Amino acid sequence: MHEKAKATISKKHLICFADFKFEEIPSHFIKFAQCAKEFTILFLIVFIALRNLHLPVLPFILIFSFSFFILKIFLVAFLAWTKLQRLHKIIEDKKWHIEHKREETKAQLEEIYRAKGFSDKLLTDIVDTLTSDDNRLLQTMLEEEMGLSLGYFIHPIKQAFGAFLGMFLASIVFAITFFILPIAYCFFVSGGINIIASSIIAAKYEKTKMSKEIVWDLAIAIVVLSTCHFLAMSIMPFFKT
Repeated sequence: MHEKAKATISKKHLICFADFKFEEIPSHFIKFAQCAKEFTILFLIVFIALRNLHLPVLPFILIFSFSFFILKIFLVAFLAWTKLQRLHKIIEDKKWHIEHKREETKAQLEEIYRAKGFSDKLLTDIVDTLTSDDNRLLQTMLEEEMGLSLGYFIHPIKQAFGAFLGMFLASIVFAITFFILPIAYCFFVSGGINIIASSIIAAKYEKTKMSKEIVWDLAIAIVVLSTCHFLAMSIMPFFKT
């Protein structure tokens, strides 16, 4: 590979996938595969714990929670690693394009900056300056042509640790309320605490309206749990021995 085409982007400043505008693969197909795998594993965890082991409620909760911990940690790490591999492929493809299709890259760059309002000698100077350095050209094309924003990409292991920490702290809240409140509603109280706390953290880092985030997350949780309760009450008579 041409030496000048090698990016000098710091390891701490890779492309931030939260800012992706370039879709290499249709996202609905990716979500299809991810959700199918996750649902299948969760379904089998519930099936094994309830049918084969004949567990009462609390042991089942412990087994399900631990199994979900393991599943989610691996999924988060795997998805982050997959995105990192996609990033490397995009950069390699763009390096090849710069090296082998120089004039086409230059024409694309001219169109980009002409659309920004530059023209005549100023446009020529900008294009010549950028194309004189392959490292700068690579970074510019990634940002301007593909809409990628430079930012921090967190290592997959660190992302997995964040997922583990979130689930672990949520389980601590469940454990505390279990010992200080009647079991009839203790988990619902701790569930509300967890959802509100996670909504506040998400709103802070995503820079969204905190009250809106909390209301929507609570509303979704209530709808899902209400549906679960309704189905349980509706189906239960058909399975009584």
